[in-house]
Amino acid sequence: MVLVIIGVFSFIKLPTIEDGGDKAEEGKDTATFKAPLARQPHFTWGVFTQFLYIIAQIGINAFAVNYIVENAMVKDASGTTSTAPLFAWYASITHAATADATAAYVVTLAMVLYAVGRFTGAPIARAIKPNLLLAIYGVANTIVILLAIADIKMVSWMILPLCWLFMSIMFPFIFAMSLRNLGAQTKIAASFHVIAVGAAGSISAVLMGWLWDRYHSVGISFTLPLIGFIATTIYGLVYPSLLEKSAKAA
Repeated sequence: MVLVIIGVFSFIKLPTIEDGGDKAEEGKDTATFKAPLARQPHFTWGVFTQFLYIIAQIGINAFAVNYIVENAMVKDASGTTSTAPLFAWYASITHAATADATAAYVVTLAMVLYAVGRFTGAPIARAIKPNLLLAIYGVANTIVILLAIADIKMVSWMILPLCWLFMSIMFPFIFAMSLRNLGAQTKIAASFHVIAVGAAGSISAVLMGWLWDRYHSVGISFTLPLIGFIATTIYGLVYPSLLEKSAKAA
């Protein structure tokens, strides 16, 4: 697919992107911050928060099936496996061949919640300030992950899908908030988010896997996403003061 896209673009004359338009707009926008990006805390905190959030998101996606199976199916001392009634019922209606397949269908429902959260996030943000909404969703996901870490057998797996609902707005909100009022620096600032996503994605699953191997519990490995959601909550709460400091930076 990448080669096909390269082939298509090789026959298309793309417009030249110049900074002139941005500078013209910058002149009209009295709120544009002039300081270098490194001196604008609403941006630097945003990139770091995005890095931690992506670690959380990718880690949860990578280990959700493992966690659901481990939590919904419990083996006692005699070796007998007990299955959560709702999990067994869901397996029967989806005709899943294995426990992993059933857990994957649970993740499918979680992705539906993600879509619902994404489409409802913007309308809700009209009534609640985006930074406060980000903080509220961060608190909600912190609670969800704490319950996942608690590993309440046959219960925590049912709560975990709510994590996708509250993750839905996090990437776009952090991205937009950290790029606010950057004027001509917006393009280069956005590229730092791309770097943060790539870096976080390259280490997330590895770190969570190490925690799982080290402590023999997928629940403990979820402490990594917990850090990401706490960081997201803090960013949402302190954002107004960060923005004020960026405005005063020189």
